[in-house]
Amino acid sequence: MIFGVPTSDVVQGVSGGLLIAAGSSLNMLLYGRISGLSGMLETMVTQGKGFDWKAAFLAGLIAPAWVVRMFLLRSPDQVVQVGDFQFQFFDSPSQITNNVNTLGWIASGLLVGIGTKLGNGCTSGHGVCGLPRLSKRSIVAVLTFCATGFVAATALAKGYAPFLTEGGHPLLGGEAEGMYQKGVLAFLALCAVVAAGGRSPALTKERIDSFASGAMFGTGLLVSGMCRPSRVKGFLTLIPGQFDPLLMFVLGTVVCVNLATFTQILRNTKPLNALAFELPTLKDVDGRLMLGAALFGLGWGVGGICPGPGMIGFFNYSSALGLWMAAMLAGNYIGRQAVAAPAVSAKIH
Repeated sequence: MIFGVPTSDVVQGVSGGLLIAAGSSLNMLLYGRISGLSGMLETMVTQGKGFDWKAAFLAGLIAPAWVVRMFLLRSPDQVVQVGDFQFQFFDSPSQITNNVNTLGWIASGLLVGIGTKLGNGCTSGHGVCGLPRLSKRSIVAVLTFCATGFVAATALAKGYAPFLTEGGHPLLGGEAEGMYQKGVLAFLALCAVVAAGGRSPALTKERIDSFASGAMFGTGLLVSGMCRPSRVKGFLTLIPGQFDPLLMFVLGTVVCVNLATFTQILRNTKPLNALAFELPTLKDVDGRLMLGAALFGLGWGVGGICPGPGMIGFFNYSSALGLWMAAMLAGNYIGRQAVAAPAVSAKIH
């Protein structure tokens, strides 16, 4: 035990946090980029700026979990023994089924999708990369989405919103679940083909570097327990005996490491492989940021999933996460339409 927390949890949180920090720091060192996963996913949909390297990063993000799921685990919730420590990378089917019901998964995805668009980021962009840069916007965003996440998860744990939990979510099961797996693997193969089709040697190197950064980040999410909604919601549930401190060690490690690495990297005039740093230009804390962070926190608290772990879960083990991902993309679309509409955009600034 360390500070009353099982040693295995501390090791899991710190080791996962180190890997997440390594991936995000490498991306910053080589190309001066923020590893914001919700923004990368949006680019995959909109075919926006930076599609090539972002596709490679996301392919790297989900690759470690796919390898573990296909070749190491007999079942999603299998416990892996490493020396004296045990690691469980995914929740069991029953934990996924009983987390929230179908409406809960849809509500969570919609809120996360809208919130990340309005708030310009999630736990990765604001937490992993914003806090270490001492960004005022990110500090406010993290405090806001943690607060609403605590409220949502605690309210559900106390039974205040049974319409989001009663009945659970029936997984497809049997052959249908197998078909789901084959479908997402085919989609993954298509993404790999797109990411591998370099048009120049420089672009190919950029994709390889981005894939490596994403693989470190994704391994960290897997090891840290961030891909288990039960552990995330345990952290957000402020009820004695139910609170799970694991994520404190994850985020604490990431922020401390990236604070040191980002500070050193940003002293340079440019990244190693790019002409300039690509850092967020928005500085002011406004209503749109606050509203977006609040909505994201509510969705995070309901489902226990944010964009990075959501993508990993979608590709690896659960049709429930497929439903969540569809709802999140729908929420992102709604958020993009709200931002694009002048009247609406003016009201939330």
